[in-house]
Amino acid sequence: MRIDYRVYFDGEAASSDELAAIESIVVDQEIDVAWEARLQIAICADSRGNWREGDRYADDFTRVRIELRLGNDNFAPLIDGPVVIRDSDLSSEPGRSSLALTVRDDSVYLNRRAAPTVFEESRDSAIARAIFDDCSQIDDTEIDDTEPAEGDRPAAGVQQGTAIEALRALARRHGMNAYVRPGDQAGRSVGVFRRPPTRAGDLPEIVTMGGRRNVDRIQVEVNSERPALVIAETLSLGDKTVIRRRSSARELELLGEDEAVAEGDQGEERLLPGQAGATDLQSQVDGEAARRSYAVRITGETSGTCYAGILRPYEVVRLRGATARISGDYTITKVTHNLGRARYTQAFTLRSNSRASADAQERQAAQQIPQGVF
Repeated sequence: MRIDYRVYFDGEAASSDELAAIESIVVDQEIDVAWEARLQIAICADSRGNWREGDRYADDFTRVRIELRLGNDNFAPLIDGPVVIRDSDLSSEPGRSSLALTVRDDSVYLNRRAAPTVFEESRDSAIARAIFDDCSQIDDTEIDDTEPAEGDRPAAGVQQGTAIEALRALARRHGMNAYVRPGDQAGRSVGVFRRPPTRAGDLPEIVTMGGRRNVDRIQVEVNSERPALVIAETLSLGDKTVIRRRSSARELELLGEDEAVAEGDQGEERLLPGQAGATDLQSQVDGEAARRSYAVRITGETSGTCYAGILRPYEVVRLRGATARISGDYTITKVTHNLGRARYTQAFTLRSNSRASADAQERQAAQQIPQGVF
C-alpha cells in the first residue's frame, strides 16, 4: 500500500528539497492534550560556513500542516498549528547537524493568557462557544449543547487559568471533550466541545489474529477499580431542599453489551461540595460516571502497510481479538504516527467501558474468528 504525506509551511507546500531534508516526523495525538508534531530536519553550512536552518520555518510561530494519505484515499490532516520550539544540534562533522521543530495545534493560542474572566451565560456550551469565538485562529466550532444549572443559583461562570484549561474543566463535568482539531483547509482549525461517540465509524477493523491480522502487537489491561457509582448533592437556596442525583455505567450508553465491571463490584464516589452546584447535577454525575467507566485499556502498534486506516483520538474503532471478551468497539484515546523515509507506524491506545457478554464466545466462534494465544 502506498503511503504519501505533504507538509505545508505557512500555507505553502514544502518544496522537494525541503521534503528531502525532513528525516522523520512523529505526530502525537491524545485526548484532552494538545496534539504535537516533531520534525527532524537535516541542516548544513553554506559556502561561507554559515548554518542554514531554513528560511521557511525560521520565524516564531511559523505554521506547519502535515497531511497523510494511505493508498488511494484522500489526504487527511494530522496536525495544523504553530512551531513552538526550535532545537538546533550543530556539529562540525559532516552530515551530523540537525534541527528539531516542535509543532502544536492551535489550542496553543488558548493557553497563552491566564486571567480570571466572568461569563454570564447559563449553559457551559455557551461559555465554550464564547471562548472559541474569541480566538482568531479558530475558524469553526462543533459544540454539543449542555443543560443550564439546576435549581435557583445565578447563572455565572468564572474562567480560572487559561482558556483551554477552562474549556477542559467545563467539558469534564459533562463527560465531554474540549479540543482543537485541524480543519479541511490549512489555517482553519475547528474548536470542538462534544460528547465522545459511542459507535464505530468508517475506520477498518483492528484484527489481532488469523490471516486478516493487521496489528503487530497488543496489550490488554482491565482496571476493576475505575468504575463507580457517582453521587452528588446540592442545596436549593430558595426552599432549602437538597437535590440529589446519582449515576453509574449501567445508566450510560455503553460501547458494547455488558459493563466492564459488574455494578455490584463497583465502588462509590461523591462529588465534592461546590462541584455539584455549577451546572446541571445529573449531567455532572453522568459525566463523572462516564469518565470512570472506561476500565478496559488496550495498547498496540500497527504498520501502515498492514492497517489501511488512519487512527485518530475521539473516534471509535472495532477490534476483533483473540477472545470474545476483548472484542468490540473502543474509543481511541491516543495515537503516535511515526513517519520515516521507509516506514509508517501507528502506536495506539484504546479504551472501553464494556466487555462482551457471556454468550459472545459462541457467536464469535460461529463467525469463525480465530481463537488463540498471543
